Amino acid sequence: PAFSSVITEFQPIGCFRYNVFMDWKTPEMDPMAECTSGGELFTWGFNMNGQLGLGEDLTTFEILPKEVKVPEEKFYSVALGAHHALASTVSGKLYAWGKNDRGQLGVPPEYMDTHCTGPDAIGECCKGKCVKPQRITGLCESLDDCLLDRRVVHVAAGEQFSVALDSFGVVWLFGDNTFGQLCQGRRVRYFGDPPVANFDALFRPRRAALPADVTIADVFVGLYHVMAVSTFGEIMAWGRNDDGQLGRGHTEHDSCHLEVKTEIPVPLEMECGREAVNGSLDLGRLHLCNLLPGNTTGLAAGERHSGAITRSNYTWRDPALKYTYGEASTQKQSFNALTGYWNDCQGEYLENCRVQGKLYRWPSTLAQVYMWGDNRFGQLGLPLEERTVTTPTLIEQFTDKDWHAIFAGSRQSFWVSRVLQCPGNCNGHGICNHDTGRCTCEFPWTMEIDCLTQWCPNNCSGQGECYPRRSVSDLVDGLRDTRTECKCESPFWDIDCRRKECPNNCWGPDHGLCNNTDGSCTCVGNATVTYTGFDCYVPDPLHVLDPLRFYTQQLLRISPFFTNGTSVTLSAAQQELLRLLATYASPAPSAPQPLPRLALALIPLVALLLPRRFRA
Repeated sequence: PAFSSVITEFQPIGCFRYNVFMDWKTPEMDPMAECTSGGELFTWGFNMNGQLGLGEDLTTFEILPKEVKVPEEKFYSVALGAHHALASTVSGKLYAWGKNDRGQLGVPPEYMDTHCTGPDAIGECCKGKCVKPQRITGLCESLDDCLLDRRVVHVAAGEQFSVALDSFGVVWLFGDNTFGQLCQGRRVRYFGDPPVANFDALFRPRRAALPADVTIADVFVGLYHVMAVSTFGEIMAWGRNDDGQLGRGHTEHDSCHLEVKTEIPVPLEMECGREAVNGSLDLGRLHLCNLLPGNTTGLAAGERHSGAITRSNYTWRDPALKYTYGEASTQKQSFNALTGYWNDCQGEYLENCRVQGKLYRWPSTLAQVYMWGDNRFGQLGLPLEERTVTTPTLIEQFTDKDWHAIFAGSRQSFWVSRVLQCPGNCNGHGICNHDTGRCTCEFPWTMEIDCLTQWCPNNCSGQGECYPRRSVSDLVDGLRDTRTECKCESPFWDIDCRRKECPNNCWGPDHGLCNNTDGSCTCVGNATVTYTGFDCYVPDPLHVLDPLRFYTQQLLRISPFFTNGTSVTLSAAQQELLRLLATYASPAPSAPQPLPRLALALIPLVALLLPRRFRA
């Protein structure tokens, strides 16, 4: 439009009681009871059709803003069409003014003709236009065409039609309906019935023919199509569709006689609570919504294109809570409408929950941009070769950012990314990326997305469950104080579950020696018997006793070489004797051994290698 408007902010800041304003049960309460000013509406610009709402003194245009006045009313929401305007007040009333050639003011032609001729002529609303705000109530012959008992909380305007949203989440429309943008078609009611389209203009407000289980939380209007977001973050769309701006995969205009839902992989950032009405929870209300109508920044409609920003998915936990235990299949985190945060382990996000031991590691999902419709001028952010896009398409080159808002002009789009604080400010163990809200954690503080907790040593070598902790005072599933952080699977042990216990510990040193690296036993024996088997428990009936070899093995076991693990301190002669001993003690010697030389060498070697207490 060639004119502009603005509503002044309520003062002092925070005085406006939105909970009272949105509460459909208490229309008699005043949301502005604590406000000293605000709610004044100013307009300026082109005024040939009275679209500034300033009265009978028409001018071609106004350079400076002038106030639009309605006695005893304060304005809350305003929208501008091509040559008309409409606004809602704090009391929930709907007003419209400007050009009315297609019924976009909700004023029928016969009403305007009455006011233009005869003794009742007042000049405010005649000759196809209204120069001052007119209250719009509807015909009120049924509940589907009456706004008298409704509180309008948001308005939007197209080229020659108008949209209003009330506090019940019901959409009202009137004006031009060339492309079905008034949502008056009829879907299939019975099996075999064809859908019935409706492209007739309306000069009175009428309720949108949306599915009965759909409650709308916000609306956006393009040139001749309407986009709406439900209380569950779903996208509803109807009206003109020759460029695929409804995102349905086809180009047929929809007067709500077709499927009105536009599928998108992730819902929008919108969640509302539900409150019983007459004892029933079947109908949702705009109650405890995280975003108020008119404040949704995740959906936009241009002249012939549309766009959406999906919900971002963050878990903002209090570090004092430390850990959350449970199984992903049973412990689910849901949206909190009071704080506006959505946790990951709910609904379709359940499969994304990662569990390490009994500690959740919740992933963060960035908000992504999807665009569809006309792309002849590159307004979708996609290659110009794709002139028409009929389904929501991810803008892949910007998936590394977390998007917050989307706006659309006639043939252009504008996206705004978030400047995010990372969860826990990375708890001093990482660097925050404020574009994505994600931490780059320093090792070993990489267990969780907020760098709060350390990994277990070597991640338990893949052979145990990890119970990380921040300090020795943490209590984790019965593990406390100086206990290890890894709960090792049998037969592994040690602080990182790297070592492996031997079967039955090889039944002691008289039966076998345990190799803790691979958990294998090297069987030995005594003067009368040797042992065999995986755990050295079974006596070996086929093994002929060799006392010299047996005592050589025992000598090797108690030598400083095996105690200290090194032979560097031995002389060359001592190392040669040790080599001969090890060769002779092996189970299968490769060649005959020099027994006389070895026997003579045993006497000084025993004196050298045995500890002093044995020599004494």
